[in-house]
Amino acid sequence: MVELRAAYPGVVSDSNGFGLLSFRGISVLLNNSTVDGADNNQAYFSEERGRTRASYSVSQAAVQEFQVNASNYSAEYGRAAGGVINTVTRSGSNQYHGELFFTTATITWVPKTPTPR
Repeated sequence: MVELRAAYPGVVSDSNGFGLLSFRGISVLLNNSTVDGADNNQAYFSEERGRTRASYSVSQAAVQEFQVNASNYSAEYGRAAGGVINTVTRSGSNQYHGELFFTTATITWVPKTPTPR
């Protein structure tokens, strides 16, 4: 989802390789991340929970939508000088269902004989 959020004007990925986002050139530490409107920020590191530290994430299958507010947002979003990102999760149902995700690499990308170092 970082790729989708970074598609907004004035949003760039931080150059440190952690995938943190900078809005309008403002520090990545001044963003606010919420899940269903609830706080999703680490108090000590001042970044989204689990971003570069402990593993924590919302499954892509559980996300219904996400909202990116880069500037001129109302006071209800507050607590941020940078951007505000709100992730809205899907609600449940009484029916069983599931999704399957997988990644694959083309075998032609793998060398036929390993090269010694």
